[in-house]
Amino acid sequence: MEKRERLQQIDIALVGALLVTALPLILYGRRFLRLFWFADEIALLHEWNEIGFSKWAFASFAENVIPVYKAIWGGAVLLSGGDYDLMILTLWITHFGIIGLFYQLLRQHSLDRLSSFLASATVGIAWGNIHLLTISYHLNAGLAALFALAALVIATNSKDRLYGLLVFFIYTVLLAISVLSFSRGIAYAASFFCYWILRAWLSKREKTGKYLIFGVLSCIPIVIALTLLLTNTDSANKMHAGLEKNLYQQFQYAYTFFAINPWHHVLQLAGDTWNSPSTLIVFFIVKIVVYGTAIALVPRERSGLFALFVMFLAFDLLHSLMLGYGRAAEGLETTIVPRYQRSSLLALAPALAFAFVTLTERFVRGGEVKTATRSVIITLWLTLLLIPWFVKLKHKVK
Repeated sequence: MEKRERLQQIDIALVGALLVTALPLILYGRRFLRLFWFADEIALLHEWNEIGFSKWAFASFAENVIPVYKAIWGGAVLLSGGDYDLMILTLWITHFGIIGLFYQLLRQHSLDRLSSFLASATVGIAWGNIHLLTISYHLNAGLAALFALAALVIATNSKDRLYGLLVFFIYTVLLAISVLSFSRGIAYAASFFCYWILRAWLSKREKTGKYLIFGVLSCIPIVIALTLLLTNTDSANKMHAGLEKNLYQQFQYAYTFFAINPWHHVLQLAGDTWNSPSTLIVFFIVKIVVYGTAIALVPRERSGLFALFVMFLAFDLLHSLMLGYGRAAEGLETTIVPRYQRSSLLALAPALAFAFVTLTERFVRGGEVKTATRSVIITLWLTLLLIPWFVKLKHKVK
């Protein structure tokens, strides 16, 4: 009886999403074992060796001041003993943690299991994750997502009735760790602020105060991060240089990034077709329609899910604007590099999955027909996401 009860407690959809996420690792694990330390990682290690850990941790890294990331990455380097395979394993463990927390966040907001599975599997298996799963210094993006999702999962856990100082403290600390792991983690904190303010506006009076407190706490990590950035000479100079850049160029970069991602890597667009004005307009409209459809389909009584979808849209926009500010000078071709893709996938996948499941629920009649239709479409979709791994890694490993 106890064994049966334990089996019943296992969330099959979550297990399925994690198994789908693991497919590239299962199929191409030997390829990952061929990887070795990259030049940027060697440069980080050299700087650490030259100036010592304390100075190195707070030294600027590109435009970032991210001491938590450097502490965790540096600790992983020491624990690995220089074995890059263990660094790759750290990336994958972080990725699995992100998918698990992402799924839990969606379920806590009353998103059905099928939509939660589809959204999580989409984020987990996408080829756009390739840089984040094979280059250890990209652990910063993974840590930012991991701790931000952990903060929101804890804060929105409907089973936890203890919303006292401890929960507020844990939420703030986790969100601060996220921001101090990656400067674009500010987009998580800012979008969380939007989420809590919207929850406060839509909620009953007895919950308004709690939501407003979480909203205010979401601003603390932003203040900490900006303080570190502005008090660091190198990063402050880079931020000042960013303000002097062409505003149109920055907006164009942000618009291009928002419109084309994650479609470019999902659909494997060929050549420069992605950068034509007509293509960008089409994908921009499609993306807005997906977000708008999902938001419009949310029942009135599920205000938390409504706020979550608005938060994901806000995060997508904020992340695009931050990239436009920091990366515009590098050219529009950098808008499609893989290391930026997971953020776009995290933002869009829930809306896409929910819209698909809800529309098939409303317009496909008959239980067996509906199940068959969904099964075929989901299988084709996940196959589409898996194909680039086969094509680009040639499937066979000698």
